Amino acid sequence: MPVLKFSMKPIAILPLCFIIMVTWAGCSKPSTEPNYTYPKATLELLLKEDSTSFSYPVWSRSGSIYYIAHPQDTNPSDLWVLNPETVSKRLVKQGVEGPIAVSKDGKIALLEDINRLIVVDSTGVVQWQKEIGYWIISLAFSSDNEGIYLCKMENGQYPAHLLFVSLIDSTQIDTILQDAGPFRITQNDSFIVYTKQTSEGGNHIHIFYKYVLATGTKYLILKANYTEGFDINPISPEWLAIGKRGDGNYQFLGRRILLYNMNYGIGRIYEAHPYEESYIYVSSWSPDGEKVLLVVTPYIPGDPIIPLSTELWIAKNIQ
Repeated sequence: MPVLKFSMKPIAILPLCFIIMVTWAGCSKPSTEPNYTYPKATLELLLKEDSTSFSYPVWSRSGSIYYIAHPQDTNPSDLWVLNPETVSKRLVKQGVEGPIAVSKDGKIALLEDINRLIVVDSTGVVQWQKEIGYWIISLAFSSDNEGIYLCKMENGQYPAHLLFVSLIDSTQIDTILQDAGPFRITQNDSFIVYTKQTSEGGNHIHIFYKYVLATGTKYLILKANYTEGFDINPISPEWLAIGKRGDGNYQFLGRRILLYNMNYGIGRIYEAHPYEESYIYVSSWSPDGEKVLLVVTPYIPGDPIIPLSTELWIAKNIQ
């Protein structure tokens, strides 16, 4: 498989690895496609329903997948749980919204009434709640199940604050970072990877940082033109799965998965779009670290293209 070598030095020596080049040309589309190809991930359809879209899927350690379902004919959205082996699903709680986090002991954190952070058990019974405000964009339980990390924007704008809320004493809210973005955390709370958005030379850039919780040390690990979701591998936490845009006629659509090693600056890119006209968003690694959960938006071709209800897919054979 092709290997992209951005840097062979460890992150502690050279944190800035490289800028992944993706052509950005306003709304015009080049008439020619690039003369190179990437290997294709094996894609498996997990969930598709007419007139219902799915968002914020999380692959829990138990193997179940939690997600938010948005029926087009109703306003409330609901929390569901899915067994990816049998594809059987169950309604957990109505009238809630993502993002979602699942603890080691099976509790689920998500939002109710937009600004209320709640923790429910597997049957949807509320175990804890706190008015936290609007614009929560990322959630994660601490490894001891006693707190929640969250990223919150002020008035829907950046910079966002990365906070820690204690489940034991809900009055305790600690600020981890004052200028952050969407994040993922390792299973032992050793470090957080988060992104920030900027612009360079007219290009929209996502910058990935690694923040070590024990020392408060921050590293710049990667710059890339607009990315489409990411997650830390739970088994090999030096690897990220990052959604990446296409090239040529597809430069505005999420099309690929970049596997990126933060320690050595080595990347592997896979084509991962199930339809020719579709957009993918990387959501979550599987517990065994071998598969990636995707939110896929199919499109009806045309000018403009028309989005259909989102679907859940699994990308395999990407190691």
